[in-house]
Amino acid sequence: MKKVILICNAGISNSLLVKHIKEAIKEKNIQLDISSTPILDCKNKVENIDLVLLAPQVAHKLEEIKSITKKDNVEIINANDYANVDGYAILSTILDRINEK
Repeated sequence: MKKVILICNAGISNSLLVKHIKEAIKEKNIQLDISSTPILDCKNKVENIDLVLLAPQVAHKLEEIKSITKKDNVEIINANDYANVDGYAILSTILDRINEK
């Protein structure tokens, strides 16, 4: 099963987003493990992750997170999708990105 983690400042806003993405995953019957973490805790949680998604408010940390993961598996969530808490659109982005590999 592929693993995805969402990173934001404190982890609070991502919790709601993860809930909406999980609803989309369940509806589409997709096997995907998704979680979230605040940026301060991300160093311990990005190992063995297939895709790391950054909330727009931490986009400036992109290169730092890429250096931690040592992979090219870090993506910034589309700001409109994030603001609209659009779990389906973000799931589509996740699937596109995972299927590129």
